[in-house]
Amino acid sequence: MASTIRALEPLLDTQERLDRVIASTFRRFGPRIVDLSYANPYDGPADEVLAILRRVTADCRGLSLQYTPIAGRTPARRAIAARLARQYALPFDFRDIILTAGAMPALNIVARALFGPADEVIVLTPAWQDYPLYLRNLNIPIRRVALSRNKRLDLEAIRCAIGPQTRGILLSQPCCPTGVVYSPEEIAGLAATLTEA
Repeated sequence: MASTIRALEPLLDTQERLDRVIASTFRRFGPRIVDLSYANPYDGPADEVLAILRRVTADCRGLSLQYTPIAGRTPARRAIAARLARQYALPFDFRDIILTAGAMPALNIVARALFGPADEVIVLTPAWQDYPLYLRNLNIPIRRVALSRNKRLDLEAIRCAIGPQTRGILLSQPCCPTGVVYSPEEIAGLAATLTEA
C-alpha cells in the first residue's frame, strides 16, 4: 500500500504547486482575484437548476435518487442511441453509449479505450491540470506542447511534436484554464495538421 501511494506522489505534484500559487496570489491580491483554475461557479447553481432539484427531490420515491449503473441507465442509453441513429443514419446501439457522472470518468474511459503504454498523447498546455494525471495513471506517455504566447493553437509546435508513437492530442474547447475559444480556422488547421501526420 505504501509503495502504491509513493508511486502516486509525482502525479499530485502539479496540484500541490497550483495550490501554492493560488494561496500566494490570494495573499497578494485578496478579493480582487478571480480563480478560474476550476470551472466552479462562484455564485452557486442557477435558480433554474435549484428549482429542478427541488422538484426532483420532492417527487422522490423509492429508488429514484440512487446511484446509477457505471455506464448509465439502459433506457437513457437506448434513447440516446435511437436519437443518434436517426440523426446520423448510423446503426447506434445502447451498447455504444456510456453515460458518466462528469468529464473525469468519461475521459478516463476514452483514454483507456484508445491508448496504451506504447502510445503517446500530446497535451496542449496550459491544460486542465488533471489531464496529465489521468493519462499517467493509465501509464500513457504524454508530450506537453505549449500554446502560443496569445494562448492560441501553435500548429507548428504541434506538427513538430508529432512522432511515430503519437496516437492522440488532448485539448479542451473552450480551453481550460485560459478561457480561449479556438476559432473554426484554428480547428480546421489542427485537423489538417493531424490528417497530414
